[in-house]
Amino acid sequence: MAKIKKESIDLETTVTSVKMLLRGSRNYININCTVAQAIDFVDFLNQNRAVIRTRQEKEMMKNRFYIFDDIVSKKTVMVNFSDLKYMEIPYLYDDGQDYDLKVLTWN
Repeated sequence: MAKIKKESIDLETTVTSVKMLLRGSRNYININCTVAQAIDFVDFLNQNRAVIRTRQEKEMMKNRFYIFDDIVSKKTVMVNFSDLKYMEIPYLYDDGQDYDLKVLTWN
């Protein structure tokens, strides 16, 4: 999709929106989190064990859930992977020189 220069973005402070639909619900959930948290979430979906740094993250990977910090509404949102029905999540892919902006859509 789009190329973003590494120098022009701070992954810890840039906010992105994750759109989810849970089973048994008709309303979409929009979670506003940092880009770094969205990248970690994609790593957890792919079961990338290299991102596990703490005991809590090990349990999150084992039990298949993820905890988001919604920056706009100042809430903590826990998502169980088995409850996901639909999801759109923008994330950055590091190609060495720049970042590629991609959108992961899952049904």
